[in-house]
Amino acid sequence: MFRTCITRSLSVNGTPRVICLAILVLLIALPGCGKVEMTDVEYVERAKDYQDKGDLRASVIDLKNALRKNPENLEARWLLGSIYVELGNGPAAEKELQRAHELGVVRESVIVPLAKALQLQGKQKKLLEDIKVLAGLAPDVMSELYFLRGKAFVALGDLDQASAEFQSALDIQQDSTSAWLGQGLLAFINRRWDDANKWSLKVLEVSPTSDEALALRGDTALAQGDFTAAVKAYQLAVDNRPGIPQYRVALAIAQINTGELDKAIGHLDLLLKINPNHVTSNYFRAVAAYQKRDFDAAQLFAEKVLNVGSGHLPSRLIAGAANYLLGNLEKRKVIFRSLLRRRRPTRQRASYSPQLSLS
Repeated sequence: MFRTCITRSLSVNGTPRVICLAILVLLIALPGCGKVEMTDVEYVERAKDYQDKGDLRASVIDLKNALRKNPENLEARWLLGSIYVELGNGPAAEKELQRAHELGVVRESVIVPLAKALQLQGKQKKLLEDIKVLAGLAPDVMSELYFLRGKAFVALGDLDQASAEFQSALDIQQDSTSAWLGQGLLAFINRRWDDANKWSLKVLEVSPTSDEALALRGDTALAQGDFTAAVKAYQLAVDNRPGIPQYRVALAIAQINTGELDKAIGHLDLLLKINPNHVTSNYFRAVAAYQKRDFDAAQLFAEKVLNVGSGHLPSRLIAGAANYLLGNLEKRKVIFRSLLRRRRPTRQRASYSPQLSLS
């Protein structure tokens, strides 16, 4: 009788209250039930953890969540811009870094990643106009800025000014890896292969994962015809910075030269999916297709290059040969007639350097 009374007093519609309480506890413990929303600061801290682990895309998601909670979180915006640089997303990086500076992040903290963001977009003139090496900056910042300005002058074809900027980087900080890269790039431009390798190796001894030093070693190997060594160096650069298209193009070129055509095509197709009109990728995709005797594809990709810039002589040759082999004799005649009309064909570089192809 006593037990029956207790049970009834702890029941709800016939269900014992003990069971109801147990169900309630379980519901609270279920994922998503009663979940406490993270703060912007907590999102930033977790983003840093992801960054340390190399999971940059997860870091980006958390930083976006932090900014959704608090659009004026300076650290979140600066860190997001810096990670976009690492991912090779120049436009997004520039936007976030400019906004971070507008909100109060000091110029010294944004100037280097902002310069890199501009360079990723091929905005060399804007970089030189907007990014100045001012007195009072830390020596390592000044050295890196001189290096980035030097690369901009290289891209614009002003090698004398580039040399001066690279020398300034070294003068400011003798142990700067950026300054060493500048000297290595100068050596490469002047075809001093041993010196180029010496400087890139010096950087890698200090920073084994330096993508720029790895790319420089790949450039030097490619220029010397050591395609196996070039593939190895470029592959490491791509592994470290998969978002930089120049490295992937260079790797594909080296793989074409080692006969790894399918691998090369895989890299080039990935790039063309992102940017279908990328001239260099389309040209080497045509080269790879022609070597595989896929003349339809060779014609297609060569003509994409010609649609952007009809004066590219190698693409005209591939398009003409592919059309001939496909039996498209009229199109072949049109292409070769245009070649004959060119009195002084543009001289084309036989090699490719991601360090010199900055746009």
